[in-house]
Amino acid sequence: MSGFRNATVFGLKIGFNLSELRQDANDALINLNLDPQDFRRLQNIGNVTSGIPNTFQKISKLSENLLLKSDSMKSETSAYTGVLDRLFQSSSNLRGVFFRPIDGNLNINGRLIAKSITQRTFNETSKTFVTSPITTAINSAWDTTSTTISLGQGLVIESNANAKVVTGRLKNVQAFESRRFGTEKATHKIKIKIGGTDYFMYAIKNNPFKLEGAFGNATKSTLQITTGTSGNPGDVNYVASFVNNSGVTIERPVVKVPADEPTTDDAIANLQTGSILNIYADPEKVNSFRMQNQGLTELPEGIKFGTSADPVPNLLDISFNDFTTFPAIKKTFPGFTKVIIRQDPGNSSKIRKIVITDFDDISNNIPTGVTEFNATASFKADTLLENVDTPTGFPADMSVAPFTLLENLNLSHNLFTGIVPKMPASLTTLNLGRNRFTKLTADTLTSNLTSINLSDNEGLQVDDDTPVEAHPYYNNNTYNAGLTHLQVHKTSLGIPDLQNKISLSVFNGFNMTYDAVGTATNDVRFQLVSTIDDASTSKFKDCTALTQINLNSSRVHGPIPSFASNTLLNKLELKDTGVINPTGNALAPFGFPEKLRIFQYVYSTNFGEFSAAGGTSNTLPSSAFQYEANDADFTATLIPFETLTYRSKGITGGQCPALKGINVDVSENAFTSIVPISEDSVDEKIATFKAQDNKLQGPLNLNTLFSGSAEFESLTEINLSNNDFSSFDLNSIPSTKFTALTKLLLKNSFTDDTPTNLILREFTGLSLLQEIDVSENDFDDVDSSIFNGCSSLNSFSIDTTSFDILSSIIGSIESFIGSAVSTVARTFSFGSNIGKVNMKIPDVNTFSKNTYTAEEQDFFNMNDRIRSLENKNVSIDNIDLDAAYAALPDPPSNLVASNTAPNTCTLTFDAMTGVDRIKIIKVTNGIDTALDTVAGNTTTFVDTAFDETTDARYKIHGENIRSIIGGVINEATVASPIPDSPPNHT
Repeated sequence: MSGFRNATVFGLKIGFNLSELRQDANDALINLNLDPQDFRRLQNIGNVTSGIPNTFQKISKLSENLLLKSDSMKSETSAYTGVLDRLFQSSSNLRGVFFRPIDGNLNINGRLIAKSITQRTFNETSKTFVTSPITTAINSAWDTTSTTISLGQGLVIESNANAKVVTGRLKNVQAFESRRFGTEKATHKIKIKIGGTDYFMYAIKNNPFKLEGAFGNATKSTLQITTGTSGNPGDVNYVASFVNNSGVTIERPVVKVPADEPTTDDAIANLQTGSILNIYADPEKVNSFRMQNQGLTELPEGIKFGTSADPVPNLLDISFNDFTTFPAIKKTFPGFTKVIIRQDPGNSSKIRKIVITDFDDISNNIPTGVTEFNATASFKADTLLENVDTPTGFPADMSVAPFTLLENLNLSHNLFTGIVPKMPASLTTLNLGRNRFTKLTADTLTSNLTSINLSDNEGLQVDDDTPVEAHPYYNNNTYNAGLTHLQVHKTSLGIPDLQNKISLSVFNGFNMTYDAVGTATNDVRFQLVSTIDDASTSKFKDCTALTQINLNSSRVHGPIPSFASNTLLNKLELKDTGVINPTGNALAPFGFPEKLRIFQYVYSTNFGEFSAAGGTSNTLPSSAFQYEANDADFTATLIPFETLTYRSKGITGGQCPALKGINVDVSENAFTSIVPISEDSVDEKIATFKAQDNKLQGPLNLNTLFSGSAEFESLTEINLSNNDFSSFDLNSIPSTKFTALTKLLLKNSFTDDTPTNLILREFTGLSLLQEIDVSENDFDDVDSSIFNGCSSLNSFSIDTTSFDILSSIIGSIESFIGSAVSTVARTFSFGSNIGKVNMKIPDVNTFSKNTYTAEEQDFFNMNDRIRSLENKNVSIDNIDLDAAYAALPDPPSNLVASNTAPNTCTLTFDAMTGVDRIKIIKVTNGIDTALDTVAGNTTTFVDTAFDETTDARYKIHGENIRSIIGGVINEATVASPIPDSPPNHT
């Protein structure tokens, strides 16, 4: 056996002939490094006489003798088994003792020590005994009014004097806990006999049902359970608890919410935080259950809510919780008719968490007869919501149970894919917005729908029909006469025919794309009219309750019809669309109703087929922004718009007709004139007026454009940039009329063909004016003091290369700024791509620059003026300007004259700053003689023509541009040295 890898097997050293298999046991133990004596000591360790008392208990560290305890429990179990054997016998006689069965056939968990109570009853149908639960642990609720306790499958436990439980003497069975929760109270007492002795069992009615989550931070609007019967609602007690680090459950204080709590009270707000919530109420009588944002991940097991509720159970709202699978609502809340399990679409951390395999995961868990189902933003994105029991390409069928009574459905913000589901005939409100459905069939638009939201399903289009415009979606008869809302924005559905839907109040179709089924610029499905290119057939004609139409940024085209029959229309949004009347009247005369307050039209050359460059032009009728009053004369009356925007991208020309509005934008047209605007309204006072990018002609006179003598007290902005005005009239901006004006934009407002003398007029007295832009104009002159009284001005822009205009404006700035530092930053810009004022002085600050021209002196002085303004928190931008010029040089310091050699005088002085050169002058007999001009960094000068016998003086000063232009110097003087005696030179 030498080939064995391990020759020691079970303590035997195996050799070749296997004779070692007969080896003595002690030798085997020794081979395993064990002492045979230890085994002999342990052999009898449990023997009562020769064993070691309690040794095993000590070694195992048990709290009691295991052998004795095991023997005791074994004997007691055997004794109790005998009791159970006699449980269901009609009678028995054991060793002369007669036993009767336990009344009621109670079977308490088989051994009296578990947490549930069951009963065994004889089933007449199956002819067998069946076990039924009396209580599901702590999740039971007992009758709160009668003297009986009705539980489980109809068991009745009464105070029966003959009822008794016969047991053996059981020492090891633990006693029942007096109460499981601190809030429990015994409500019923049952008398029983045990071993001939009377005992009393105390029953606790209304045991709580338990939920797990993250409870607290609640109000009655987020956590509310109603129970009881009609006219007799019940109180509900809540006990939150948590498990501490030691594993001990800690209960929070009881919160009692009384029945019919006053609306001003909110007791549940006192609920403290916890991971467990015990609720003391009868589940069967719960008729409304709201528990929002409490961290629920599942519903409680083994409970059915509302099975005997009066009134019939209604609302289940478990929104904003943490479910990841669709809960068994049908099993737990079988009779509830309103199911809400929504999430907040704005809370990205919680939305779309529920995972389902298919539509059956929803339909199989919804109570039959549900009338409202709201699961906003609840399901995982890109879930295919189609019918798995039908061939591929069939929609999910919500026209069958459990949805046959469904009235309100909200599955928005789930990003479902596939075909829009088939809907029940009972449905009145449908919200499928913010999904990814791609096809809409006729089965969705059932006849009772009054509110439809299919929006934000990008690319959603009708399924194939020939012709496609015959699809029921486009047919007027598809829609209920009571239709109030239709929202199809961010789809590719187009506009259906909605004429005479007298209840329709809102139509949203903004950001619609074209479905590419027909021709993008010749498809009636994407026009506002029901007959292609016929402006007289509005799809919204006689929708008398319609208040809003929004088609902004949609791929719609064709003519703009009249909306006069939409008598309540308040908002009409047609921005960035291709709708246009390419010839004649751009809008219908009297085409808007009296109630219209917001009209926004911006033609899109990207969506429309027409352009000004292509020769398209139209005009606005004089009554475009008027309605006919309901009087005998049908008086033409201006519509008081809050927002009026009309921008045709250069197509609409002629005169802009009379209008009235708070915020008016008639820019990007080809208007040559505007009917003057009057301030004759008490409520609708104009606030902003924008007419840039037109072809407005003639003199610019704001006093005429805004006519009358009334104060335009709300007008804050006027923009007339990019027009063709010929001149700027004098006194055209009276401060008494434009008291609120803060922004005046006249950029490129004057034509390049203006002959001469284009003068920038004053803005005197406009105390609230903050911004003026007159850039890209070629002004010949500027009024003096143009900013007088403009105390709020902080931005001014002008393009000029004229120093005279710059100088005049700088003077105006200095005048209204004054000597104090400005409290706000102010910016004045003078140049653009056409050039700048150049005020740089050639060869400035150089040794050879001894004289300056008058123009250079003007530049120098202007530089100083601008630097002074900058020190007052005023910026002067976009001019070519030298750096700030140095100050007037100080006289040289420490000037000393020394006789350092025969006929030699040496002058020394400290280095000077801010000087271009230094002048050395010798005064002899009162006559100045310029000795030399030296570089500005010189500190020593030697006069080799010094006459020791003559009394003389030296004067030295530094020069720069300031001293030259100003003719002012600061010089130092020193007397010539007196020769030494004897001389200090040889």
